Amino acid sequence: MPRPPSKLPASHPTVQVFVDESGTARQSRYLAFGALSFRRGLGLVSNRLQHLRERADWRTEAHFVSVNRSTLHLYREAVTLLAASDARFTCMVIDTAAKDPLAAKRAVWKSHAQLVIALVGDVVGAERVAAVVVDQITPPEDVNYEGYVASAVNRSANRLAVAGVCRMDSRACWGLQMADVLTGATAHQYRQQVDAKAKPGSPKGLLAAHVADAFNLETLVGADSARFKAIEGRPTKPRRLQVVSTRPSTRQGVSPGA
Repeated sequence: MPRPPSKLPASHPTVQVFVDESGTARQSRYLAFGALSFRRGLGLVSNRLQHLRERADWRTEAHFVSVNRSTLHLYREAVTLLAASDARFTCMVIDTAAKDPLAAKRAVWKSHAQLVIALVGDVVGAERVAAVVVDQITPPEDVNYEGYVASAVNRSANRLAVAGVCRMDSRACWGLQMADVLTGATAHQYRQQVDAKAKPGSPKGLLAAHVADAFNLETLVGADSARFKAIEGRPTKPRRLQVVSTRPSTRQGVSPGA
């Protein structure tokens, strides 16, 4: 008789991943893709963030570009709540002065997908199975973006690493909104090194400093802790990212949905 297929145990490790990007609007020389992940605590942190929203009558989308002096205290509280959970964050930072991967001959959706694939592969690791939510991007009508990303990560890992991918409007998803905030904060601290307009004392600069403090970091530039990483690199081949340094690079970024 044929052997029954093996089953993953109910306790098999999983992770929920939210991917957002900063810089695709060409407002910065840095392109940053961030992945906010939760191994267990997504529901609890979502509850707390929703209670904050209702208590403060916070009706607008949480978006790093929207941080100003009147909203800074809300974003600080949201980041503090997030850091108190089991959230982990990995940010891929690319200096587009050397090469802009989204300006290459390859279709933008495919370049975007390759960066997501590289980032998700790094976050999932050796054994976890991930459910991935990606900020909305509009590929051609005949492109299965979700299937493309999931199958590429699974092939690279040579196992079931991604159970499914979903594109979502960030206005409906706290996970994407907070991924945007952390990605924007990371990109802002990189910009502070090369752009006089990115001031440390501005509301955005103060929020970026608070993100670093909340995650027990001196700076987000080159961050490398168990819970917060900034990977500096550039794409070389499809589905592969080459890390080129642990120092900040020198160019600007992009984000389809920023």
